[in-house]
Amino acid sequence: MCGDGQCTAGCETYGNCSKDCPVVCGDGACSTGENPSNCKEDCCGTCGVGKCVGYACGEGDPTSSGWTR
Repeated sequence: MCGDGQCTAGCETYGNCSKDCPVVCGDGACSTGENPSNCKEDCCGTCGVGKCVGYACGEGDPTSSGWTR
């Protein structure tokens, strides 16, 4: 039940009950409030997943010399 102070697994999430379920960086989900700048481990993914996420994840400038696909 949202508001009881416990984040009930399988029922409550940050999205439907932020009172009980705060955003937790490192939980494997890029949640509302997280982004590549403040939570790289959840929002950057890994190389080869077909998703280019940009400088905040340590990706280089594709216009610079030395950048390869």
